Amino acid sequence: MDRMLWVFRLAWVSARGRWPALLLVMLSVSVSTVLLVGTVQLRSDAQRSFSEAVSGVDLIVGPKGSPAELLLYTAFQIGQPTRNFPAERLEEIRRLPEVAWAMPLQLGDSFQGNPVWGTDATFFDHYAVQGRAVALHDGRAFRAEPSAPAEILEAVVGARVADDLGLSVGDSVVLTHGMQATEGPLSQDHSDAPVVVVGVLAPTGGPVDGAVLISLEAFEWLHSGGGLPWMASAGPAQLTALWVGLSDRSMIFSVRDRIERLGEAELMAVLPGVALDELWRVLGVAEASLRIIGYAMAVGAALSVSAVLLVAINGRRRELSILRAVGVGLGGISALVVAEAFWVVAVGLVLGLGLHQILLSAAEETLRSQLGLSVALGQIPSEALMPMAVVLLAGLVAGLLPALLASRLSLADGLNPPSG
Repeated sequence: MDRMLWVFRLAWVSARGRWPALLLVMLSVSVSTVLLVGTVQLRSDAQRSFSEAVSGVDLIVGPKGSPAELLLYTAFQIGQPTRNFPAERLEEIRRLPEVAWAMPLQLGDSFQGNPVWGTDATFFDHYAVQGRAVALHDGRAFRAEPSAPAEILEAVVGARVADDLGLSVGDSVVLTHGMQATEGPLSQDHSDAPVVVVGVLAPTGGPVDGAVLISLEAFEWLHSGGGLPWMASAGPAQLTALWVGLSDRSMIFSVRDRIERLGEAELMAVLPGVALDELWRVLGVAEASLRIIGYAMAVGAALSVSAVLLVAINGRRRELSILRAVGVGLGGISALVVAEAFWVVAVGLVLGLGLHQILLSAAEETLRSQLGLSVALGQIPSEALMPMAVVLLAGLVAGLLPALLASRLSLADGLNPPSG
């Protein structure tokens, strides 16, 4: 053990003497580490965030199309819904004996880039993030059964919307038709019907933090120009999606088949887990490409380490001769060079992990607001251990050829290395 510590200590001192060249190699190793570990961590965080955002939901119902696309635009507001379905399907699905609850969702409007969710009181009873039901930080929920026209236009805002825009209970906001506001004479905002904030949700870490919630009646009122009766019975004609919870999950496939046969069979009922698997398969190609690039960069960095050490060996022949003179054998000479290569790669790996955390911290808010991803700062996923081990192994392998050359030269030179 003492001998090994001595070798590593001497290798560290030796590497410090060539730090300008080796620093560039360390940076190359750190960049490959950022790419490898970052790819693994983003996938891990995305899977966790996406799974937590639909916790407790057994089926997502929407118009026929791509299950992954339905999951993205309903759960995470990534993309745009292209079609709706008749709202009467909601009550038909709620009447199914295995259905415990069904939460309607109407999308298509926004407030300063934040999506508007049209829903009903079911949201406050059953919507959950990370297995925890949403709660109000301030104010109350919008009225489930408005008794006057003014009571329709009420909104509850997510925690991030309230923080970013400085909103509080009692403020009036003007919603926009579509996801992008248009200024000037072509403006499509609902300025004729401002909505009053009546509640602010507590932070959840999920996509709802960046949403504005209004009732289905308010959504319909806004898009009819206020021309419909104000009574709660004047619900929407169409819906974007339904989130469904079952009382008996063993009947999930039977319920899915019955939902997809309703009406003119225009619906699909998606299992969130299956849709997520499809999404990961689609993204798997990009992830594999990034990993290949990362491994290629790690190999390139290892070759750079080997090249730098090989170039330096000829200038170290006197140093090697002195080591032989004090009793260091050929094995010790080889171990010294391999340890030096390992030090360079290990330090580059540590620098890469630090740079990865810095970049992740800088992008945390963007990932949360734009993609609804909650990143785990200060944590390295277990899946990243293998890429990290590969990088360290590449460092050891990189030192083998310089170590072999150093042994041969020290054996040939003995105590009389060539001068110059």
